[in-house]
Amino acid sequence: MTIWIIDEESPTFWDEVGTLGWLRIDHRRHRTVERYGIWYPVVIDVVVQSYALGLVGTEDSTFSMVSQLRVLDWNGGVVRSVNMRDK
Repeated sequence: MTIWIIDEESPTFWDEVGTLGWLRIDHRRHRTVERYGIWYPVVIDVVVQSYALGLVGTEDSTFSMVSQLRVLDWNGGVVRSVNMRDK
């Protein structure tokens, strides 16, 4: 099972992701902040990432860098960075 954690808002993008059989954590739909508090989306995302064997992050993103280090160190996984300016 693949789970995506991403800030993308485009319904078309998410429809395409769904056709690949991948899942995502939709904190808006689940009302994570309203139900549990402002820090819970980040905490949940970190827990999910702690099990990751691979991660594609965004260049120049501190969140991506920390996530990539977790994947490498905790799970011996594979990581890559993409530049969002390059389409």
